[in-house]
Amino acid sequence: MTHQEREQLKRDAYPVLNNPTCTLEAKQLALLKIIRAHYERSKEAWEGKGSTMVADPDGPGIRIVPAVAHFEPHGDWPAFAASWLHASSDRLDIAPAEVFADLQKKFPSPAKPRIAPGRSYWGTA
Repeated sequence: MTHQEREQLKRDAYPVLNNPTCTLEAKQLALLKIIRAHYERSKEAWEGKGSTMVADPDGPGIRIVPAVAHFEPHGDWPAFAASWLHASSDRLDIAPAEVFADLQKKFPSPAKPRIAPGRSYWGTA
């Protein structure tokens, strides 16, 4: 999935999440699109394809560097979704709490989350 395709998934999802007339199911599907975009980017970076963002040691902000492949496999879609939801469930700027709560029933928090709170890359926890 290209960067533009991932960004389009997110652009399509945010209006649904912020629309009070959309159903809970529609909002869940929208949040899953956002998670899918993050999954594809994370997996690509984990496998050493493309680039990733890191903190810039020379100043504030971030910089883009080539991705480095890992020997351990990246988590599959259900494992990533569960870890992402666990790490992001307090991000009410992304989606209402009930959307997170209902999706966490389908993707329960893992015993060992692999994504740190506030992050979206696999292996940050």
